[in-house]
Amino acid sequence: MSTHGDPSETLNPGSAGISRSALAAAVFGATGVLLATFDPTALGVALPTIADDLGIDVQDVLWVTLVTIIVTGALLLGAGRLADLVGRKKVFLYGVAIFFVGSTISAFSQNLLMLIAGRAVIGIGAAALNSMGPALIVGAFPPESRGRALGVVGTVTSVGLVSGPILSGFIVDGLGWHAMFFVEMPIAALMIVGGLVFLSESERIKGEGFDILGTVLMIGWTAPLLFAITQGRSMGWTSLPILGLGAAGVALLAAFIYSQKKVRFPMVDLSLFRIRSFRLPMSASFFGFAALTSTFLLIPFYLEDVLGLSVKEVGLISAVLPGMMVFIAIVAGRVSDRIGPRIPSTFGLALMAVGIFNLGLLGAESSIPRVVAAMAIGGAGLGSFEWTLNSAIVGSLPRSKLGVASGFLATARTLGFSTGQAAWATLFTVVVTMDAGTEVARQSPVESMELGFRIAFFAAAGVALLAALLAWLQGPVTVRD
Repeated sequence: MSTHGDPSETLNPGSAGISRSALAAAVFGATGVLLATFDPTALGVALPTIADDLGIDVQDVLWVTLVTIIVTGALLLGAGRLADLVGRKKVFLYGVAIFFVGSTISAFSQNLLMLIAGRAVIGIGAAALNSMGPALIVGAFPPESRGRALGVVGTVTSVGLVSGPILSGFIVDGLGWHAMFFVEMPIAALMIVGGLVFLSESERIKGEGFDILGTVLMIGWTAPLLFAITQGRSMGWTSLPILGLGAAGVALLAAFIYSQKKVRFPMVDLSLFRIRSFRLPMSASFFGFAALTSTFLLIPFYLEDVLGLSVKEVGLISAVLPGMMVFIAIVAGRVSDRIGPRIPSTFGLALMAVGIFNLGLLGAESSIPRVVAAMAIGGAGLGSFEWTLNSAIVGSLPRSKLGVASGFLATARTLGFSTGQAAWATLFTVVVTMDAGTEVARQSPVESMELGFRIAFFAAAGVALLAALLAWLQGPVTVRD
């Protein structure tokens, strides 16, 4: 299905002419991906500063990012499904507008609750951007160039991931963390105006409904489970609130699965997981991102609290991992088009495991070049596995379901990030506080913090190896029209 309503207007990378609507779809899709990836990486560098300013610890400030991931993850498939029903342009532009509102609330927030509220609103908009951005780009390319299209998405994502920590470091150091959100507001405003003028609407699926109950249950089971995981240590793992939230999350998850089997037009078509070439790449992507998030979450705290670097220096070093992805993504996409996603995705995940493992070997005496080298290895792995696995997932579904397919891509990523952030923050905090006998991880001796980083990174490397195994076990992918 064309992204623009007229199949003849599909962008052909090998042709001399590029239609106006196809070019607009690719540009705005790329800009949406850029904004959606800039935001979380920029915020990651600012977390230690936010924690200091608000007087909170790692597990509390974690919710500034976690709430966005939970909301985004819960709405991604719904956004993709809704776009297939009402049109991608409409969902995309509404998403940008909601993102603008969330950035405004965050920019003017004066306490943790207000900031979390703003981040939750951003999560709603980010669901549309993460889902529709890749769909707009992929829809502008012919099926046989899917890997190349996703390589373009990967490169744009890399630019967002690189620019986020670098710009955030300078902005937060010079103007404070509130200023970071003021940067996002004019970008979103320009996207709304430009999109209304240049974007064309996509074809729509007719005669089908939208699964509202499934969307509600999706956020209903993720939020209590993740809250129980992150707050279990401070509230007590056997306390009534934690046990109750855990039980509620499991019960709502069961209700969600049951509803998806019974509803006529489900948000998640569970039958898709019977397809080996869909199920295994989805699982590998989830575990890969769960492992990867250990770097985005913990490295800024390691650099600032253990090595004593400035926020600007933290931003520059944090950009190394996504920076490597810039050079790898397009090449990996072309390789995937030629030999399939199995080898490059498996290699990338294994390489990322090596990089994360080396991060676990770092300590207070480690040199900056050693830190950069470990980050670069992890970044090369990320660039190799992400978009080749995405190609496998997209290739498993009909082209008429690009919105749903794009939603699945982003869902695997965001659920991996949310689960990983909760797991690594909890593991780090538990190890540090138990070893030091303190209540606050960031007020513990450096030796205890080193142990916490080491165990968290080693565990994340093991998860990355599990993802590599799942990627290797996937079957061949057939391009579907």
